[in-house]
Amino acid sequence: MKLYFLILISVFFMLETTAQTVRSTPPKIIEKPSGAPCSLKLSAAPMLRGLSLDMEKIQVRREYPAMIISNHPVISSGIALNNQISNPKHQEGIERVTVMFRNEKVFSILLTYSYLIRWGSAEEFADKVSESLNLPKAAPRKVLGGAYYSVNCGDFLVRTGINSEKQPTLLLTKDPDELNESNQQKKELFKP
Repeated sequence: MKLYFLILISVFFMLETTAQTVRSTPPKIIEKPSGAPCSLKLSAAPMLRGLSLDMEKIQVRREYPAMIISNHPVISSGIALNNQISNPKHQEGIERVTVMFRNEKVFSILLTYSYLIRWGSAEEFADKVSESLNLPKAAPRKVLGGAYYSVNCGDFLVRTGINSEKQPTLLLTKDPDELNESNQQKKELFKP
């Protein structure tokens, strides 16, 4: 019986030592390469919930009659909450729709989804968006406080992420600051 007890204790210590070794080894992080470059033109940019880039304010008002739209000539925003969206198809799973205008036309669209769907990661959400919009795989971008994923198509950019309230977000924009990501990508890929 004593021999049996000694063998059992020895096996226990061997397993514990192995478990500690396994726990102390950090997992390898494998970066998935982003897909092929996106060469879509602005005219082929995706439509999101009845909205598209360069859409006139009057068209936006037809789709979202209760949207608050500023009369500022250069920069303005419109925000629609669930109960303000007239087309039921456009409100499924959406908490907010924010539209930025420049020169009376849609410059960017930000969709904030409800947290009813729990995504395993920001990457999983980004992959689903890329697949749904027929875009290349989004590239990860690290920022202070987290990461987001983006697809730069030259004339426009699609960016996805999960905000601090655990809600997925999707941004479609013509913002030149966002498009400077192409320069950042070149820096990351640079080899002397």
